[in-house]
Amino acid sequence: MIDVSRMPTFRRGVCVTASDVKPDDMYPHPTDLDGIAFAKSACEFCSVATECLRDALALPTSKDQAGVRGGTTAEERKAMRKRNRRLTREAAKQAADAAAA
Repeated sequence: MIDVSRMPTFRRGVCVTASDVKPDDMYPHPTDLDGIAFAKSACEFCSVATECLRDALALPTSKDQAGVRGGTTAEERKAMRKRNRRLTREAAKQAADAAAA
């Protein structure tokens, strides 16, 4: 588990500041649908959710922590990375094709 309270940006996060959200709540078991829904709902009202998601996506999949970050699960972030890599390859190919024409 990542200790976001040590990161200045994330000290304002709902997962750190809300009295009804405990740090462990942000790390539900992947099959705990209610726990995942609760963690995602906390992210909905978080002022640093975008930064949290950006930080999580910057990690390689192998280093990505389990849990909900920026309103997404580790599996959702893995799918986002895969989609981003595919789109980047497609854009590079289109640019190369346009330059060759």
